[in-house]
Amino acid sequence: MPNYTSHHTKNSLTRSQVASLELLYRFRFLTTDLAGILLQRDRSTVYERFSVLVSRGYVLQHYESSYRLRRKAARYSLTTKGIAYLRHHTGLPEVGLRRHYGNQNKPEPFIDEGLERVARYLRLQQQLPHHDIYTRQELSSADWLSPLPELLLKPPTTATGFTYLLDYMPAQVPTWLMRRRLRQHQDTADYFRGSYPEVLLVAGNQSTESRLFAQTESSLQDFRFFITRDELLLDEMIDAPWVDVDLSETDDYQRVSLA
Repeated sequence: MPNYTSHHTKNSLTRSQVASLELLYRFRFLTTDLAGILLQRDRSTVYERFSVLVSRGYVLQHYESSYRLRRKAARYSLTTKGIAYLRHHTGLPEVGLRRHYGNQNKPEPFIDEGLERVARYLRLQQQLPHHDIYTRQELSSADWLSPLPELLLKPPTTATGFTYLLDYMPAQVPTWLMRRRLRQHQDTADYFRGSYPEVLLVAGNQSTESRLFAQTESSLQDFRFFITRDELLLDEMIDAPWVDVDLSETDDYQRVSLA
């Protein structure tokens, strides 16, 4: 996980509390369970830490009375005060901090999508444990296509391996929009400095996965497409969920591991 080093530490927040704010910066929305996995801390410790930050106004808790009946956990994000603290006491880029404004007004489906992105991050972390993984919040629009990819996965500079970009295509995404995004990757690769990353495409369902394959199987570019769908990617019993488009046919998908 990339580390951010504070320029100096104020007595107002402990090192662990600042680490929690930085984690929310990276992922925007988290539950205590997801934060516990990312921080390698038990849920009760994370809950206590978030509760203190909520009470002091640095973190917002998103919770509705219906969550208990629906077995949904509270979600957390940065407040304006939390953003300001990170701006003044860390080296985090302004463009990334500004993306957090308006967290308090985001609807539930938007937050749910954010949590699904965290789940995909964790699964890719398992599949490529030696890669550094950067979230959308950490990427600059000056360096990558717009809208930004969901994840950038880079091998350590001392190791061999491929760099990857990950895009998510929800179920029912229009084919024309899918085609436009694929063309963006191809056009960006034409003027990209160095080798363009391999592109990972995660579909929201099987039908969307099939449409993605149909759009990429005959395409020509200097990078490779790998395709899967959410249910296969998130299944920890499946080690090779990715369709290697270059090796596959419409009726014969060759699924591979990235490792």
